[in-house]
Amino acid sequence: MARKRMIDPDFWIDEKLGQCTRDERLLFMGLISNADDEGKGRANPKLIKSAVFPYDDDISAESVGKMMGELAEKGIAMIYEADGQEFYWLPNFLKHQKINRPAPSKIPDCENSSKFNEDSSKSNEDSQKIDEDSLRTHAQGKGKERKGKEERGKEYPRTCGEFLNLIFSDEESEKIHSTYEQPKKLIDKISRIVKNASKDYNSHYALLIKVADEDNWPKKRRPPDEQPMDPIKVVPMPDEVRAMMGSILKGVT
Repeated sequence: MARKRMIDPDFWIDEKLGQCTRDERLLFMGLISNADDEGKGRANPKLIKSAVFPYDDDISAESVGKMMGELAEKGIAMIYEADGQEFYWLPNFLKHQKINRPAPSKIPDCENSSKFNEDSSKSNEDSQKIDEDSLRTHAQGKGKERKGKEERGKEYPRTCGEFLNLIFSDEESEKIHSTYEQPKKLIDKISRIVKNASKDYNSHYALLIKVADEDNWPKKRRPPDEQPMDPIKVVPMPDEVRAMMGSILKGVT
């Protein structure tokens, strides 16, 4: 059931959202509206299609599923599975929503929500303390809060892969895309490996590097200024040239 929610004014100029299509941004607003008081909701594309795009015949449940995948790839939403059902979680939800008497969520937690919620709670405590301090302290606090948000943005993992079961940090994702040819194809391959595996992997990034090395996955060519220089080859001087040089030097001396 949709609820009244706040839309941050920065929504319209957010650079990460600026990389989304208009329909993806509208879908994100629909996810905010349909999320419970902890920022979680059901991620069944058919259900979301009926809730967010009920009158749009040109938008199918399949296209909604693809747009959900794009939001997950950008770290805007987390898609996860629990109890045989798919759910979504909006990691920045509680930063922007002020909810009186929040109702406990009936949806299982996402594995990565615990640490992030601790950071969000700490941020809220800092905000309350700022309200009680002087203007000077308030300004300093805003600087720290902004820095904290930037750091969390860099560390926050994103889900990706064909089955949305891989987790990479922004730094890891950037390395993959800058190092390998056809990075999406490589990521999807790792996604299938993880889905069919009978064990859990501590690091999906380490698994990707290992598989890429074993398969000799093609790497991108570096720019000329970054190419390693070929070693200088020392060619031995022929005996005839050495004798001629010796005669010339004797004549000079």
